[in-house]
Order: sequence, then structure tokens, then C-alpha cells
Amino acid sequence: MAEIKEFFHKVITVLESKEIDYVIVGGLAAILNGSARTTSDIDLILSPLLKSGERYGSEQYADHIIAVFKNAGFDVMENQLRLAFKENFNTSIFAPDSVIRIDLKVATNEDEMEVLHTSEEKRFQDLVFKIASIEQILYGKILYLGDISNLGDGELLDFNDAKDFVNVYHHAPSVNVEWLKEKARKKGLSLTLNRLLVIVKDMYST
Repeated sequence: MAEIKEFFHKVITVLESKEIDYVIVGGLAAILNGSARTTSDIDLILSPLLKSGERYGSEQYADHIIAVFKNAGFDVMENQLRLAFKENFNTSIFAPDSVIRIDLKVATNEDEMEVLHTSEEKRFQDLVFKIASIEQILYGKILYLGDISNLGDGELLDFNDAKDFVNVYHHAPSVNVEWLKEKARKKGLSLTLNRLLVIVKDMYST
């Protein structure tokens, strides 16, 4: 755990110092909101705009991100990152002294832009950082799980995203369930959400 804290501190410091607009998603976001699990990566969605409002083309932005992280001592697979930015898929950045990695993607679709715009500030020790809202974290877990109609409840809970959903939902002070239901409906994933909500109720009902 100490290693992920140190790595996390370095990553957030780099992002904030270079005014790169981002939001933390994925497993780490779940952990920071109550999920009892471990992770070996920091999932980030980057805004296509800098905080100053400046917009780069994909090649310029790739060059900027490469320079920022290489100058901070990270290992960057430059060709892979440039291709990822051009083709809109995820890519990874590594630190030479750690097994932990950064998985990042530039926001290009409506869901990714929305999670950036609805992010929340959270504090950890001396850091203030941007993290997906509770609802966005839960929605992300639904999207990753997809159609689960062929899975039994026991099989479903073998997936980290299902366990994260249950843990984050249970520990959340409040959840906009109607928002989640509407988002799941639009993606054809109402069954996935409903089954997860049933599991939460069965596990934590008094």
C-alpha cells in the first residue's frame, strides 16, 4: 500500500503542476470510495483541453504528455502512446522503480466527457485531486461488466467490478439511483444494474 501511495502522489503532483485536466476512474476510484481491494494501476481519463482552455491536436497532445511524464522520470512507450491518442484507445505509462502503472485515455465520447465534468475533488494527505463521482464510479462498473445475463450470482461476484460496485454502493452516503437506472437503460444494461442492486440488498439488509 505504501508503494501505491508514493506512486499516486508523484502522478497527481505531475498532473497538477503541468495543468493537465484529468479524472481518476477505475479500481483506484473505487478504493478511495470504500472498496476493499488492491490495485496495480491508476486509471485516468484526460481532458482534450488543458486547464488554461488550450486545445492540442492529438499529435501535439501526445507529444506534450510524453514530455511531461518523461521529464518526471516515467517510462513512456512513445509510439504506442501516439497511436493510442490518434485512435482513441487506452495506453500505459510506467515508472522504472515500480510495478504500478498509469492507464490513461483522452476523453472522446459523451460518457468520458461527462465523467470529467462531474468529477469531485477529494483530499488525501497533502494532495487535492479529481475523482469520478460515486454515480460515475458505479456506472463505470456497469459498463465494464456489460451483459451479465449468462452469469450466476456466485460467478458474478468473482469479478472485481461487481465486488467494487457492491462495496462502493454500500459505503456511499447517498446514490442517485434514478440517474443510474436511466444511464443503464440507455446502454441496454438495466438487467446488470438490477442484479447488482439485489446483491447489495441481500448482502447488507438487516
